[in-house]
Amino acid sequence: MPHAYDACSAKYRDDPVRAAIERRANAEMAQKRQAEAAARASQILKSRLEAGMQVKSASMAAFEEDEDTRFRRELEEQRKRLMADYSSDSSSSSVFDPFKNKRLEKERKRERKEKEKKAKKEKKSKKEKKEKKRKTEAEAADVAEPEKKKKKGAEADERIGEKKAKKEGKEKKAKKKDT
Repeated sequence: MPHAYDACSAKYRDDPVRAAIERRANAEMAQKRQAEAAARASQILKSRLEAGMQVKSASMAAFEEDEDTRFRRELEEQRKRLMADYSSDSSSSSVFDPFKNKRLEKERKRERKEKEKKAKKEKKSKKEKKEKKRKTEAEAADVAEPEKKKKKGAEADERIGEKKAKKEGKEKKAKKKDT
């Protein structure tokens, strides 16, 4: 029995030329089969990829988030649940968020302070306008009705005079009692 590495094949034991031709034909056939298999595999892979892309594009919206965005969304939901009971601003800092953007927080804080300053200025200006209006109305009333003021002044003087007279009368009575 010839060895597998011998020049002869099992079919043609004693003919090395035919064995060489057979080996060459077998090698070519093997190459052809491999090429056909590779072509079929690539065609199958291509069709599966296309089908997968269609399925993926349909379900892409649901699974689009990566781990960080999902984690951030969960943290935000947790914060909302925790903050539902407490409305104070001090408790919002107690929820730890490793992805909190410091720059955004500073901007929000700055905007909030600017808004508060603006509201305070508006309130102050409204108060000043109101006070100014009241003063101008009072001055207009003073100019329009000087007689009333004079009457009020005279009435006040009379009351003061009456009070002084009563005091003096009481003092006289007290002196009489002492003597």
